[in-house]
Amino acid sequence: MKRHCEDVGRSYEDIEKTVLGTIRIAPGEMEAEDVISLCRELHELGFDHVIFNMPNTHEIVPIKVFGEEVIPEVKDL
Repeated sequence: MKRHCEDVGRSYEDIEKTVLGTIRIAPGEMEAEDVISLCRELHELGFDHVIFNMPNTHEIVPIKVFGEEVIPEVKDL
């Protein structure tokens, strides 16, 4: 993308880099630390924003885990 920005004369830094992914916080699937690690990896790759699809949002536990454990750890990345 940096090369394309140079080719078209656009500042790479002005682009908000966003990624979309799916996570499933559930026993035997993902835990809070897995999501936190994923967020850190994506940040290191240069992404500014991460949007997660959570197919089990009808369950309260994944929402609670995300809010209480994941967000506090990644909010300042």
